[in-house]
Amino acid sequence: MSPVRGLALAMLCALTVAGCGGDNNLPTTPTTPLPSTSIFASHVTVGGSAARNFPSRSGTITVRLRDTLARTPLGLGLGLPYGGVSNCTLNTTVEATPSTEPQISATVDAGSYCVVVYDLGTLTATTDFDVLIVYP
Repeated sequence: MSPVRGLALAMLCALTVAGCGGDNNLPTTPTTPLPSTSIFASHVTVGGSAARNFPSRSGTITVRLRDTLARTPLGLGLGLPYGGVSNCTLNTTVEATPSTEPQISATVDAGSYCVVVYDLGTLTATTDFDVLIVYP
C-alpha cells in the first residue's frame, strides 16, 4: 500500500472513531408541544351569544375574558360543539368580568371544543369582548 493511501485510510478511520464517541444530547423522552393560543374577539347583543370552535389535544384548556365594554358580568362557557347556546353544549360556565387570570380551566381529551360568551340578562346594549383561549 502506498504511503499516501495508508495515510488517507488512517485519517478516515480516525474520523470515524472520533465521530462515534462524545456525548449524545438527544432527548430520551418526547418533548411536549407548546400550547396554542387563540384570541376570540367579537360582540354580544342583548340576550345573545357568540361562540368559537377549536380543536385541542389532550391536556388543559384555559379561558379568560380579557376585555369587554360591558359594565356588568358576561356569561363565559366551555363545552362541546353540538347544540345548545350558539351550537355549543356547555359543560362549564361562569359569570366573568375582565381578569388577568383564567376564569375557566379544564382537563380535556383530544377533540373539538367551543367557547361561548353570552348575555346574562343584564346587557342594555351590544358590547364588544376579547377572550384568550389557551389549549394543548
